[in-house]
Amino acid sequence: MSIGLLYGTEGDESPEGFDEKRLRERKITLELIEEFQARWEEVSCRDLLGCPGCTPEERAKRGEELRARGESHCDEYVDWTAVKTLEMIQKSL
Repeated sequence: MSIGLLYGTEGDESPEGFDEKRLRERKITLELIEEFQARWEEVSCRDLLGCPGCTPEERAKRGEELRARGESHCDEYVDWTAVKTLEMIQKSL
């Protein structure tokens, strides 16, 4: 969301300005996704939980089970993503 807020469109740009902003925002977002996948091999919650075919209810249960055993990495994913996003924003300024 922070990438979109900083680099997204306002809706009042010229068509060229709109395209330029969208391309920049998408490039940064894609780089973040690619780096996340390189770090953890997956990007979707269901795959990160090891529950690719699960329903939302089954994913929630799996997440609870992992947290109860101290095996959840959700906080790590969020922390890494926040730090990486900040690094990318600082680099692009």
